[in-house]
Amino acid sequence: MGEGRSFGMDVWMNLLVCPKCSGGLLLESFEWDDRGLCRDGVLTCRVCRQWYAITHGVPRLFLPGPVRPDDRPFLARWGDRFERAAATLEGIDQPVAGDLAQVQATFGYKWTRLNRWGMQGESARLVEEWLLPRYGWRDREAYETFMLTRSRMLDVGCGLGRESFRMARANPKALVVGLELSECVDEAIGYARKHGVGNAFFVQGDLAVPPLRRASFDFILSEGVLHHTDDTQKALSSLITLLAPGGEIAFYVYRRKAPLREYADDFVRSLLQDLTPPEAWNTMESLTRLSKALSDLKVEIDVPVDVPALGIRAGRYDIHRLIYYTMFKCYWNDRLSFEENVQVNFDWYAPRYAWRHTPEEVQGWVAGAGLLTVHETVEESGITVRAELPMTRSRVAS
Repeated sequence: MGEGRSFGMDVWMNLLVCPKCSGGLLLESFEWDDRGLCRDGVLTCRVCRQWYAITHGVPRLFLPGPVRPDDRPFLARWGDRFERAAATLEGIDQPVAGDLAQVQATFGYKWTRLNRWGMQGESARLVEEWLLPRYGWRDREAYETFMLTRSRMLDVGCGLGRESFRMARANPKALVVGLELSECVDEAIGYARKHGVGNAFFVQGDLAVPPLRRASFDFILSEGVLHHTDDTQKALSSLITLLAPGGEIAFYVYRRKAPLREYADDFVRSLLQDLTPPEAWNTMESLTRLSKALSDLKVEIDVPVDVPALGIRAGRYDIHRLIYYTMFKCYWNDRLSFEENVQVNFDWYAPRYAWRHTPEEVQGWVAGAGLLTVHETVEESGITVRAELPMTRSRVAS
């Protein structure tokens, strides 16, 4: 994995903990890869004896339930090496669906369908142009200068690992951990192996019960993820417990929209909930074609006065953007392909959880957790925050 030190075993044995009781874990490896890291094996809690599979080099640290991967293929291959498995696993049957499982399936499908989105080509340039300034880094040099001050970084809801790799490359001496709910984490670790990113490591788990040791990271990023949980503030609080004193947490959450858009977006989202991810994707294709047609109009309109009842401010608008901001999400960007534009609309409408918040709410969460805001960007689309846990102040219990 490149010239850098391999951090894999250090992560497993020193950072990972049991999500059930926070106990330390014992590693039993069944197969090693050519880098001397565990490819397949099992982690067992020293305290409660719950066990967790490692497959394809990724620890799957879920409690039994709807989002835990089906362990039967693992047991079919390794059951003779792990005789106590059937007796210790609660719920060996295929997990039933649930709200979080729907979110898991949605993002797994999205990221494996476009498995290099934001990592190469025009989408990568577009993401960098939007992301870095929102977090207070004027350019790539400023971003990399900041990352050189960090030693242990966590990318929560890492998806394909886009931001994990950005951080790992900015500081090759730092340890970077990507935590992801869906199976697209396999794409991330495959990319790391192929491209020699030796300081990026990936774990599949639930951020609501993060399988990581408290106060272990000096930088935590969660880009557009917290609002896809059942409780945004609770999710943020769970991540703050992982932050070391003097560390920073950076996150982006959706902002509450104008009333017509709030209604329309929730209505469309409700139509997708009983569909499979491919069916939901196909539904988004027609909406995306409408989005392109609106964008192609290139027509502007003057709104002469504020319309508070509709959340519309006076000003001159491109008609597509006026509809986008105040009526329903209809994303289109000429720099992206049709499939990439569909993906953006799918990302918004398909997940069951997609909470929106006000800047005042978010500021209250940050202050209530004992954090100091380092940078904040408030846009129509969302709220971006970087906040520090001071060395001399303690967390406020959630």
